[in-house]
Amino acid sequence: EAPIKSAVDLADPLAVRTLAELDPATLTAPCCDKGPVLVYLRQTPDHPNYSTMVPCIEGLLLENGFVPFKDGSAVPVGILMGALAERDEAALTEQLRDGSIDFRQFKTLRAVLTLPEGFEHSDTSFMFLVRNATDRTNPHSSADGDLSSDAGGGG
Repeated sequence: EAPIKSAVDLADPLAVRTLAELDPATLTAPCCDKGPVLVYLRQTPDHPNYSTMVPCIEGLLLENGFVPFKDGSAVPVGILMGALAERDEAALTEQLRDGSIDFRQFKTLRAVLTLPEGFEHSDTSFMFLVRNATDRTNPHSSADGDLSSDAGGGG
């Protein structure tokens, strides 16, 4: 069991933040057989610490330049915006091959590309997440709630 999963299970945001600061990859690496910690939480909606830890993890992902999605996946903002600009599935496949993205990110990006062209300029919640990931700011440091984008999620 990964230390971040233990910290989430104990509802210890300080421990989660500390682990993320020591190694940002801990936010996107598998923490258990379900996958990364946000995927673990999303697939366990009855988790006793769900409402506390989802905003904590989402905020940390944004601080580290990732856009979180409803299915728990998280994609680096630069790769996400590049994919939306190119809209080229072959380019995504090449990024998967060269290790720039993992399979979960590939599936999320592929789902995002099925959305209408230009949605990224009209979907205010998506724009909010992209802005925070680009600026590496954590909106949860002063607010509560679930911020993940519905775009591309569920895959």
